[in-house]
Amino acid sequence: MKPEPLSIFSRLSPLFIPGFVLFIVLGCAERRADCPPNSPDSSCRLEFSAYFCDDYAGGRCLEKQDGNVITYSLLIPRARAGSWRDFSNYVYFHSRQTPGLRVDFNRPLSPREKESLRSSLKCSYRLRKNKRMIEIPVKGRRLDAKGGGFWCFDYLGEALHRYHEKYGSLESSPEKSFFPVHLRIVFRSALHKINGERNARIFLNWKEKK
Repeated sequence: MKPEPLSIFSRLSPLFIPGFVLFIVLGCAERRADCPPNSPDSSCRLEFSAYFCDDYAGGRCLEKQDGNVITYSLLIPRARAGSWRDFSNYVYFHSRQTPGLRVDFNRPLSPREKESLRSSLKCSYRLRKNKRMIEIPVKGRRLDAKGGGFWCFDYLGEALHRYHEKYGSLESSPEKSFFPVHLRIVFRSALHKINGERNARIFLNWKEKK
């Protein structure tokens, strides 16, 4: 983070600064905690940043995906690569790829905002190959206890299964030319302007093993 410019506060006594700064920080935090949902107050303005993240725990993203291209590589038993049904089940139960979207807020949510988000947040996957597409609700939804953001994710294996089930190709042999596929993760909520989507291309490379 860039250092703050010098101001009149830099001339104050060292004994005075900590107490003064503490007063400012607590005052702002208290005011923001009182922000009602959709408040027009500029100090309450809620903004967010969103990025692809396959695993979020302990307050940080453990598997961040940079950009809009997500690539997975795996080894799959030859016996599980005979059909899209077996293939997608293996990806779901064993290799467990979980494309997800992390959303960070610029400030903690107030109690009312957290309740509004908790009751209204909906996330979905839109998986598309050429003109064929499925949309499914995302089952994984994690809201930060302190209101700093949320993480939506689901299993790629389930999305593949649902796609091929819809288009009657579950019993067909998996072809590497099926990838890349286009993935759009959408999130919607009742909070003011906390709605959005992110798009990525998914590449899945695999090798068969005995």
